[in-house]
Amino acid sequence: VKWGKEEYDVGLDADDTVEVFKMKVWTLTQVPADRQKWMGFPGGMLKDSDDLLAKAAKLKPGAKVMLVGTAEGAELKAPAEKVVFEEDLSPEEKAKILKEKKIEIPPAGIKNLGNTCYMNSCLQCLTYIP
Repeated sequence: VKWGKEEYDVGLDADDTVEVFKMKVWTLTQVPADRQKWMGFPGGMLKDSDDLLAKAAKLKPGAKVMLVGTAEGAELKAPAEKVVFEEDLSPEEKAKILKEKKIEIPPAGIKNLGNTCYMNSCLQCLTYIP
């Protein structure tokens, strides 16, 4: 069994069902059975209603099956504080933050005089190169 960068050897008994197999893997990886998705078995993904031994018999010797799922406790969590984007700030809040960080905003560029937009974009790129 391959899960992420780790590999596990899971033995099968003659009377093992898919549920028993998932519980064995759960003890090794901490991925709950309802979050386990199995790939690499012949005939597509492993389902709870499949005959595990019949599918395992069709595997080539040394073949690995891949587990996709998130372990308990490794779920994504909401950020502790709300993320504030610059676009959401009022002009006064932007000015206050920029003064605290002592950052000057470079000018926007030159006035467009027909096809000078190309030169304008080049100048803006060059102002940010150290």
